[in-house]
Amino acid sequence: MRKIYIFLLLIGFQFTLNGQLPNLPMEEINLITDRDIYLSGESIWFSASVQFLNNEKALSQILYLELFNANQKSISRKKFRIQNGQAQGAFEIPAEFVSDVYFLRAYTHFNKNFSSDHYFYTALQIVNPKIGIAPKSDHRLAEAIAENTNHLRPDFQIKTETTANGQNLVFLNRLAEIPEMEEEFYTLSLLNSKLQLQSHWTVNLRNNTASVVLSPINASGIYYLQLKNSKDELLAIQAFISPSAKIPAFHSIQAQQAKQREEITFTLAENEFQEFENLGIKTVLKGTNLPTIQKLKLYSENPHLLFSYLKTQFTASLLSKQESELFLADLNRKLNTAPFKKVFCAPNATDLNWLPEIRDVGLSGVVVDKLSQKPMAKVPVYLSLFRAYPQIHIFDSRDDGSFVFSINNFENEQDVFLCLLHNNADNLEIKINNEFSMTFPNLKPFEMTIDSSQTEMLEQMYVAMQTASAYKINNKTQNLNISHLPYSFENPQVSILLDDYIETPNLEMVFKELVPNVRVRKQKENFKLSIFDSELELFYNDPLILVDNIPVFNENELMKIAPANIEKIELHKTPFILGSHTINGIIMIKTTTDDFGGMIMPESATFLKYQTVNTNYIFQTNFYATSSEKQSKAADFRTLLFWNPRILEVAKPLHFYTSDQTANYETIVFGTLKNGNPFQYPIPFSVAK
Repeated sequence: MRKIYIFLLLIGFQFTLNGQLPNLPMEEINLITDRDIYLSGESIWFSASVQFLNNEKALSQILYLELFNANQKSISRKKFRIQNGQAQGAFEIPAEFVSDVYFLRAYTHFNKNFSSDHYFYTALQIVNPKIGIAPKSDHRLAEAIAENTNHLRPDFQIKTETTANGQNLVFLNRLAEIPEMEEEFYTLSLLNSKLQLQSHWTVNLRNNTASVVLSPINASGIYYLQLKNSKDELLAIQAFISPSAKIPAFHSIQAQQAKQREEITFTLAENEFQEFENLGIKTVLKGTNLPTIQKLKLYSENPHLLFSYLKTQFTASLLSKQESELFLADLNRKLNTAPFKKVFCAPNATDLNWLPEIRDVGLSGVVVDKLSQKPMAKVPVYLSLFRAYPQIHIFDSRDDGSFVFSINNFENEQDVFLCLLHNNADNLEIKINNEFSMTFPNLKPFEMTIDSSQTEMLEQMYVAMQTASAYKINNKTQNLNISHLPYSFENPQVSILLDDYIETPNLEMVFKELVPNVRVRKQKENFKLSIFDSELELFYNDPLILVDNIPVFNENELMKIAPANIEKIELHKTPFILGSHTINGIIMIKTTTDDFGGMIMPESATFLKYQTVNTNYIFQTNFYATSSEKQSKAADFRTLLFWNPRILEVAKPLHFYTSDQTANYETIVFGTLKNGNPFQYPIPFSVAK
């Protein structure tokens, strides 16, 4: 941990001294979901890997996911923990989602320093069974086709050719004459599917042509050749597919037919694991995952979707020769247009405002003067999570008025209170940073692919969702139990229950009569409280006052709380260390109300609902191991029979049970090869009575 902090501090120091942004690598995210087609109200299962573009381990510990529509409106936002560079889990689609194509994107807090063009994107088709699917219109597709008719003509051309003896050649051509002062030497680079550099050559184009012999490529997949000048300007790009290496056959997973509630076992041989960096298996209703060629066609106008798919799922062997040729011809026509070229430009940080969340989720903002909007430095900002498992944090605003809190060991949405300790607090303002990215790329919308031929599949999905709800079938098991941090102010030295005493008219009398360690003073109509330590015979002025776990700095407002609304008063009589701050004792008041005893909060104070990390789930299959389980009357119709995105990390063999659904399924083995290329291997699978 110490190395991480030093690394970040050095980056900030260099940035401050030089006035320039250091060349930082972006954290790359590759994500896969259990399917492409869902119903509103279902769960999306996902698995993601996170690492720096230079293949180093990522620093961030929190993954951000957003579902948004074609109008760039975020409809669902989630956060998940990253462990050892991996994140996985599930989240529900809101039941009110209308039928449409939605987009899912993934990034980290640190990635917000970079353009959103380089986040991960995928498209999901979501059907609301109660509303149905709107009739298809032509305006979206016509607009996309119209925008794609004007392809730029590059000044350079790259062509590949395979000789009779299997040698791969690259031919470069300059299509325009080179001025006398134009440079002669250029750099040709070979990139893999993740746009990572494999090799490069210096080429002389003085005679307008050049050729390069490629070394044999032993890994199947899509590759790119790019030509740059000495200014690192991208001049031309050409894609090609290398089918030379054979994919693993997975002979141990055979296409088969099974009966209802029958056990299915996967036993992969050791040699089938050796070629993979990671490997997963999913068994889903056939048709809920789109075929490779269909995805390529749908994403062809959206470089953000297309390249995210090519990096994480594309498997060349799933295309026929004709499909490969048509796809490459279309892709190479578009690669030299501005939207597609942008993908090949190395992501550069636009600013260094967002540090990696290396512990847990963070909440940040800035303190400003309300009128001038000038940032205010050295203002103590207090944060309180005041419901279950309360926490109190203090941060002195920096020179630019900024502050940041790390909110540890919480899940889901939490109530947060922020306030300032300042003589002129009502003239100050707390501005909270939006932790989710507010910028979106220009994704071209496309129509849903679902039509009348898939009515039976949608009906099967709907029956599965209804029976799961009726019989309370839950395939989610919590993976991590949160260990909540102990409250900083537990075990008070004094605790007084007001019900144990006779009723008093006001809070001033309560302190004077019932709480001897608290001294109440009144100066010019203003109340002041201090704590007396009887053992050391010392008074501590300006103690921290908490009412239902939120800080209160206005004693006049505090004294308006009716004693009848107070359950108890507790004290810490001695100084207390909280981070870098020393607190002169603590007065804690617990009320019986839900509005903090009716106090009026200062104008600068802020209440908000804050999204922490979502509960981490793993998939749990239904079991029918005994005869009584198999004969159970509880209906079981599941769209997703099995989901395990990390089978290299679990014991073998793997097994699951089919459901009552008689339908065609698809077992898909997916993962990443040792060379970094993605991999998918679909196996037909059916369930009959």
